[in-house]
Amino acid sequence: MKEIKLFTLHPCINSTENFIKHFNLEPLTQSFNFQWETNTPDYLIATEHIYKNKKLNRIFKNLYKKSKIKIFYAEEAMGCDWNIFDYGLGFDRNLIINDRYVQLPAPFDFFKNFIFNPENEIKTIEQAKILLTQKNKFCNFLYSNPKAHPTRDILFHFISQNYKKVDSLGKHLNNTNTKATGYIGHIEDCVLIKKPYKFSIACENAFYEGYTTEKILTSLQAHTIPIYFGNPLASLDINPKAFINVHDFNSLQDLLEFIKEIDKSDELWCQMIAEPWQTYENKESELKRKENYYNFINNIFSKEIHSAQRLPQGTYIDIYQNWFFNRDFLPSTFFEKVWHKLSSIALYGSTK
Repeated sequence: MKEIKLFTLHPCINSTENFIKHFNLEPLTQSFNFQWETNTPDYLIATEHIYKNKKLNRIFKNLYKKSKIKIFYAEEAMGCDWNIFDYGLGFDRNLIINDRYVQLPAPFDFFKNFIFNPENEIKTIEQAKILLTQKNKFCNFLYSNPKAHPTRDILFHFISQNYKKVDSLGKHLNNTNTKATGYIGHIEDCVLIKKPYKFSIACENAFYEGYTTEKILTSLQAHTIPIYFGNPLASLDINPKAFINVHDFNSLQDLLEFIKEIDKSDELWCQMIAEPWQTYENKESELKRKENYYNFINNIFSKEIHSAQRLPQGTYIDIYQNWFFNRDFLPSTFFEKVWHKLSSIALYGSTK
């Protein structure tokens, strides 16, 4: 069994056991003996947290030269910096860089902690009609993070101002007496708190192809119709008949008219609620992505270190790396707020 000395930069991972569990790598423990190495790891695995967590950023810079293989594991909507990493895992569906990149597992696998029912137990119109009698509220909006793509807030305000009030249940834009918990508690209560509603605004924090997260999964499990924005290719992961895809509409008004139509027709609402959450094609794609994921990681760890290295070498790579590692870590909350405000003004009235 090959020994793999590694270190991972993530606030929730501080041991080999956490590493294996967090990245769902139990099947690979039959082939590799993973060892937690804090000083000179052969494999340095970084996540998006190195860009926003000052402590992790400092550790990353300290271990970078001491490590031999650098891997970026994106759990948010962002790409890999190929000038500082040998390998990358992310949400991009169509990115091909030889053997350096793989798309992460599909949402029902990747966000398995949020999955309480892997399949829709409402399978008939009759069952959906019984469920409808328990739906006494219109639409929910459950978020704590204000730093997201402006379309999320735009949908909340547009639907509320032009049709019916949308209940904000989280810390962000809260307009109810209920304040749901943050991300960790969200796992436990987000399905339950959404259940009384016919619809859910299920928007990602970014517009990014391939990035489908727990937002739509928890809404489906609560048997609300997700009003979804974020990944324009979400129908490759989720049955398109089971949710309202904001990306399919030319304007917010067209979207709203469709929501009204579903809201006013018990038959149409029940049809959508009774749809399976995944088509046969969705499930086949899910299996293929899982297979690719394990094959990709296995390929990295199976090689000798020298033959697994993929970082280019040369003058401008050195210039870039010197710039990257010598720059100050200074995330600007002020400029983030300015950008978010300007983006909201520029994009108001547009779903794109």
